[in-house]
Amino acid sequence: MTIEESCKFFCHLLKNNKQIADKNQAELKKHADHQSPKIAIITCSDSRMPLNLYGEVNDIMGNVFVGKDIGNTSADSDAVIDYAINHLKIPLIVILGHTDCGAVKAAADDFSDETPAIKKRLETIKNSSKDTTDAAVDKHIQCVKDNVHDSVERIINAHRNLIDNKELSVAGCLCDTAGIYGQKICSATYIININGGKDSQELQNQDLIKTIDDGLKSRIFSQ
Repeated sequence: MTIEESCKFFCHLLKNNKQIADKNQAELKKHADHQSPKIAIITCSDSRMPLNLYGEVNDIMGNVFVGKDIGNTSADSDAVIDYAINHLKIPLIVILGHTDCGAVKAAADDFSDETPAIKKRLETIKNSSKDTTDAAVDKHIQCVKDNVHDSVERIINAHRNLIDNKELSVAGCLCDTAGIYGQKICSATYIININGGKDSQELQNQDLIKTIDDGLKSRIFSQ
């Protein structure tokens, strides 16, 4: 990839922005001077994890508060999470990990030559992973899930009173960008943790998903 190619693609994005902004002015003006997000999503900076996997402009704009970094760890998104909870009063935090995550892979390898900033984040991911002797693909998936579970647990421990009072819920999800998990559908998303609960039956009994229809449940809980 050359700088010229990158600049050309950036111009393409700006052209898209013009079209999207012009087309969606009515919706965008609703949020011109305020935001009232319904959820906060902490996800990975990976280019395969855009929020438009989950909706159009009118679904995302003003409704989703987003924090992104390599490896989607809550430990490295404290400011985003604190702002979401304390200032925006968002009642649902979602940790969204994904398969084929480069940060998770790097954390399982030697990263001693990386920059201090990268090493700090990879250490967090490394410390969240449990020992496993499974095959390589299964081990990677387990490491991705462990990283999500660890982030959910950190938020729960920091805001236990809000969760106990049902003022806050924390969900852990896995987006299968690689098509190697569950139903093996690229970019299908699965719920793997709600407020610390990980068992499939326990998840389905949570208040958070009582409004989800049975057809979607069979998809998002396919593990």
